[in-house]
Amino acid sequence: FYAIGKSVVSFYKKYLNWVPGFFDKLKEAAPDIHTELEKAENEKLQKIEELEKSKESYLTKKDEINSKIQSLEQELSETTEGDLLKSFVQSRMGTDEYSKHLGIQAKIRDDFEKLSNLITEYNKSLEEESYETKDSEHLFNRIILYIDDLDRCPPEKVVEVLQAVHLLLSFPAFIVMVAVDSRWVSQSLRIGYKELFGDQLNIDSDGDGIPDYFRATPHDYLEKIFQIPFWLYPMNMEGRRSLITKLMESSMSSEEESPPAEEEHIEKAEIIGSYKNQGRNIFENEELLSEEHVKEIVQNEFSEEDFDYVAVTESVNLTAQLVIQKIELDFSIILSPILGQSPRALKRFVNVYLLVKVGLSELQWQIYFDKIHPKNGLKDEKNILRNFQSVMFLLAVITGMPSTSRIFFKSLRSKTNNTIYELLDSINVKRKPDGTWTIFGETMDSITSTKKASEQKQIDDEENNEIHNLNMQIEIMQFLKWLEFNRPKKDWGIVDIDQLRYWDPIVSKYSFRVEPFEQD
Repeated sequence: FYAIGKSVVSFYKKYLNWVPGFFDKLKEAAPDIHTELEKAENEKLQKIEELEKSKESYLTKKDEINSKIQSLEQELSETTEGDLLKSFVQSRMGTDEYSKHLGIQAKIRDDFEKLSNLITEYNKSLEEESYETKDSEHLFNRIILYIDDLDRCPPEKVVEVLQAVHLLLSFPAFIVMVAVDSRWVSQSLRIGYKELFGDQLNIDSDGDGIPDYFRATPHDYLEKIFQIPFWLYPMNMEGRRSLITKLMESSMSSEEESPPAEEEHIEKAEIIGSYKNQGRNIFENEELLSEEHVKEIVQNEFSEEDFDYVAVTESVNLTAQLVIQKIELDFSIILSPILGQSPRALKRFVNVYLLVKVGLSELQWQIYFDKIHPKNGLKDEKNILRNFQSVMFLLAVITGMPSTSRIFFKSLRSKTNNTIYELLDSINVKRKPDGTWTIFGETMDSITSTKKASEQKQIDDEENNEIHNLNMQIEIMQFLKWLEFNRPKKDWGIVDIDQLRYWDPIVSKYSFRVEPFEQD
């Protein structure tokens, strides 16, 4: 053991002599280490302080974000599909997005699709909520588009509108109603799609020698767009009378007045005639004139050449001429069967009639409600009309018989015809001994039986002359029925046609079809 212990001591002496020096060196380095530790500690504290500040900043931002999130959540919870829908509609109102891209459907389709989806979602939300919603005052769940007067547009525009309608109907939220003459739409489609529909029916497009009877037609095109066709019937007699009454009542005086009696009128008349060569009174200074004297004055000085048809002196009371009298309304109702079947025709009749009245000279106005012939002065003859009746009758022919009015007035101006019966006979409308009529050689029954066929003829675009003749026959047939119906009270067939000729130039100038009156 002694030897081992001695060896261990010798080992430690040899290898551990460096320890004291190490500790000396360690003591020398200790201040530097302490300094570094303090520096590191300070840096640590500084870093912690910076992190604390960052933490506070992030916590502040967190609070702000949470507050914003809560605000958005609150806003979202209070926002319904209806609000989104209204917001979208308002954003599109007043913009020119569509007008400046006319013909480009991509943007329109995108917006309509978005709008349709919003409406659909809104409808779904209503099913989940109670009936009384917060925005029920502004509730809407469909868009209904009304298109009227499409038959006033050129063919290319009609086709564009039909394409737009087809686009809208691809979205469930849209309903489209179109008021139009189907004949006009069909013809517009033929023009717009000549390659598809062709100009004629009996054509052989594939060259197999067999006409293409079963090729697509404009009606096939329309049936793919419009699901529910609906025809509006023409106005019946009750409807015409109600409308004409409504239109004229607005121009009637609030105080019920009637034109002066004819005898009273002649006694008190102080009429200043409008002449080309002289200007004295026709009825002299309230002097009571005999009927013979009236005839003499009118025959001598009221020649057709001298009378100024449209002259209006400054003394004429235009306000009075714009007032509709009850006898005018009553006679308009009598004429209603020949005034046409559309509201537009009746409205034109009333408006033009007021224009005719306001254009009368003072002399014409003074005899307007009397049964005095404006050319020869005859009075109270069986075949003489009140002058306002002559005006209304001629205007009814222009308005309610547009296809016939041209030949009617042409025959009216012929000096060979003296009555309505003679005028009708001159245009091949004849009354047979048994009381029946033929129109252009055909009986009224045969015309009625071919009326439905005429609709197909117009669709098939046959000869326009044939269609025009049939339209005239139908108009004349309606006129003859009116003539026969009124015969027991007033036989219009024997009316003095010369009285109508006098008012012709005053009335016929308000016509699209009647040729202008040429004075001799």
